Amino acid sequence: MRNFNSRREWLKKSSLTILTGLTASSSSLAFSDKIRVFADEMIHLDKNENPFGVSPMAMKALQGALSEGHRYAVASTKDTLLQKLAAREGLNPENFLTTAGSVEVLGLTSIYVSRNKGSVICPYPTFATLPNNCQRLGMELINVPISGDKIIDLEAMKAKIKDDTRLVYLCNPNNPTGTILEAKLLRDFVEEVSKKTIVMVDEAYFEFLNQSVADLVKANKNVLVSRTFSKVYGFAGLRVGYLIGHADTIKDMAKYQATSTLGISNVVLHAAIAALDDKEFLAMYLKKNREAADFTYKALKEMNIAAVPTQGNFMMFPIDTYKGKFGADMAAKKILLRDDFKELNGNKWGRVSIGTIGEMKAFVEAMKQISW
Repeated sequence: MRNFNSRREWLKKSSLTILTGLTASSSSLAFSDKIRVFADEMIHLDKNENPFGVSPMAMKALQGALSEGHRYAVASTKDTLLQKLAAREGLNPENFLTTAGSVEVLGLTSIYVSRNKGSVICPYPTFATLPNNCQRLGMELINVPISGDKIIDLEAMKAKIKDDTRLVYLCNPNNPTGTILEAKLLRDFVEEVSKKTIVMVDEAYFEFLNQSVADLVKANKNVLVSRTFSKVYGFAGLRVGYLIGHADTIKDMAKYQATSTLGISNVVLHAAIAALDDKEFLAMYLKKNREAADFTYKALKEMNIAAVPTQGNFMMFPIDTYKGKFGADMAAKKILLRDDFKELNGNKWGRVSIGTIGEMKAFVEAMKQISW
């Protein structure tokens, strides 16, 4: 395991990769396999971020738009982004609502469905922002355990629907498990359940599998899809997300958004538009992510740790047998990850984000050094 305790050594080792992320002019330059550490001298594998940053085209757009950073965003720039998204999805701009990251989508949806209280049905474990928001707003939260193979149990979720169910929420791929639902099963589920209540599919990791139910919003007011630029496009710190829905539903939900044009900065909007065009970067990142995920899965298997095969940029693995404080012990090795996932049956899981190959080698080395 490399030692990053010395700040001088850390600066020397990391300065090149930090500068690469800021000044990359080509995809080959951006995709360094080196370890990238933060100012806290830790390797961050806890938030499912793109370790390579934004694409070269997005970076160029960011730099070019900085001179207009003193200006508010204008509607025409947002409209350009909406038109690009609509063309990609085969929908209309009226089917989209842009937000400051998908967390704003989930917050708006929570407010929208909780107006008359009632219940919300979610798989467990899953991304907790919307379930927690709904519960804080006075809704009954119904958690449905995932299946033994760590896949969302659609039949069990259907069985929990009640007269007062306002929303059925699920992620595909699911976070933290990384598992996906078979395309036809998910589509049939959404079409059936949306006859009774609103169904939201959180597609934060959509680009990893290129599978979606977004086309269903054309004729169905009860289907919502949440998306983000935070994952494959590397916008976790720039904050761009969007909601996809029927035009009437989008118009209704937009009433609960504080502003339709000022939530995303002028500078970031230009970068998002450029990011959609950088297909070389997207393809290379997906390739690098797959290679690093496969390496990590194989390495954990060789340690007799049965990780769950992932379709995203993170991986879940059991920590029930760990003898100490797993997260703290890994942090002592300069690795930040998640160790706080539990199934309803009590099984404990860790989750590591997929970083560069160098970062995943550091993760594996740290795993070998702690006391299993």
